[in-house]
Amino acid sequence: MNRLSLLTTLTRGVFRVHAPRSCRAGLFPALLACLVAVGAAAPARAGVVIVPQTNDDGWIEFSWSGSLDLTGASSYGQVGGMALSVFPAVGFLTMASTDVFNTQWAVTGVGAGPFGNGTLYQDGYNVSANTTGNASFSVSNSVTLPTSYVSGSPLQGILTFTGVTYADMQFIPGTYTWTLLGSGDTVVMEIAAVPEIDPAGMGSVLALVTGGLCLIERRRRQTA
Repeated sequence: MNRLSLLTTLTRGVFRVHAPRSCRAGLFPALLACLVAVGAAAPARAGVVIVPQTNDDGWIEFSWSGSLDLTGASSYGQVGGMALSVFPAVGFLTMASTDVFNTQWAVTGVGAGPFGNGTLYQDGYNVSANTTGNASFSVSNSVTLPTSYVSGSPLQGILTFTGVTYADMQFIPGTYTWTLLGSGDTVVMEIAAVPEIDPAGMGSVLALVTGGLCLIERRRRQTA
């Protein structure tokens, strides 16, 4: 589901729960029109999209989803197991792999480069981290995937660094792209100027907006 679809679904759900029937017909289109501008501005989806955000505990987490087409891609070696880590100032992020062997896939140029000014955070070294998902990988001056990864299969999960905040990353807002050499498929990291809003918390925001709009609507009718 893309961002626009998600916002539309959330808006409908919040209206059903929080908005009186008398308010729904007129206010839903108005609120949705505001959200359309946000959804329309979202960039086209890449092979895999990585989004850093703040979780409910206030810690930085990186969520990723998508798949990679390795057809025609160029590999140039294997490495051992990798630790969960992030180093914004170097442009390195490992969503971990405990596989004994991992294949490094070449990217065009030198990769996306630094995506912030933050220092190294690594699980077991100076921070505690954990990950969930069905497959993991890393991006730097290459894209590293488990050797067992099957081209086109899903890559999805969440990497969390406990005790590390969004601000600690010292992110440089923008879109960072790693393009597989020979394949053309991409890994894209989208970094917002402010932390991404977790969809789980979006309902509360929309509920607040809905309540305010309904109050305005009731007062308008009372004075009409």
